[in-house]
Amino acid sequence: MNTKRFATKRDGLIMGLLVSAVLLCAYVFYDVQSKLSAEQTHIAWAVFAIIAINLVLLIWCLVQTFYEIVGDELKIVCGPYRKKIDINTISRMERIHSAIKAPALSFDRIKIDYEGNKSIMISPDDKQGFIKTIEKLNTAKS
Repeated sequence: MNTKRFATKRDGLIMGLLVSAVLLCAYVFYDVQSKLSAEQTHIAWAVFAIIAINLVLLIWCLVQTFYEIVGDELKIVCGPYRKKIDINTISRMERIHSAIKAPALSFDRIKIDYEGNKSIMISPDDKQGFIKTIEKLNTAKS
């Protein structure tokens, strides 16, 4: 089975926001724990646990966001998020610039319409290659 992987494009703004979120989380933990008495350390550890879970999710998305074409399927991976789309159901693809939540690390995206009324936005680094690959597979099945 033929597999082709496309890395996500990474915008400096999104990367900056994610790094800022990591630093803010570290500061909040430090600030909370420094203001609590010894009897209240369980609160600091609860805050730390929440922050740690969020940091793991952020880092997971940073290191594991990609789009993979495996046979007739488009596999979208963004940290814990997983989505599979049958390429034969893709009806339209258009390049857009959007800040709406999506499994993407860039605002420079491709909006994919599939299965009639569903859509998703992704941000492959090689948009032209991605679109050509999908169109080639869609044309080959027609």
